Amino acid sequence: MKTLRTLDRAAAPVPPHRIAGSGVPPFPLSRIAVLLGLAALASCASYPSRPAGADALRVRLTQLQADPDLGRRAPLALQDADTAVAAAEQPQSDPQVGEHLVFMADRRIAIARAVASDHLAVDQRQGLAASSGSQLRELGSLPENPGW
Repeated sequence: MKTLRTLDRAAAPVPPHRIAGSGVPPFPLSRIAVLLGLAALASCASYPSRPAGADALRVRLTQLQADPDLGRRAPLALQDADTAVAAAEQPQSDPQVGEHLVFMADRRIAIARAVASDHLAVDQRQGLAASSGSQLRELGSLPENPGW
């Protein structure tokens, strides 16, 4: 004769980890969800970010390249600035490296602007010298003591 206790055991479902030959312990879905959430959070935290100020550098460089007076006067300096801006636009995992690259690109743009301005000034001076020389030739010559 079976007692009430043995009947309850027979009717109850057997957990999967208790089935013979299954040696896999149970792993609740809530643990899986927590692990997936932690993995997603960790992946967001370690993703390299684009340095602040990189977009402004690209705008400044584009404006310099589009300037009709300066854009074609220092091609090598502009190429160096473009390379530096491209490096500064890359996402960096270390924020200090990103800040350094932004600083260096800013300096390269300033150098390119200075070199182009210098070349513009030289061209303008040569143009003024040529025009004043032709005006002097038209006038004949300067007086002996012009008083300047």
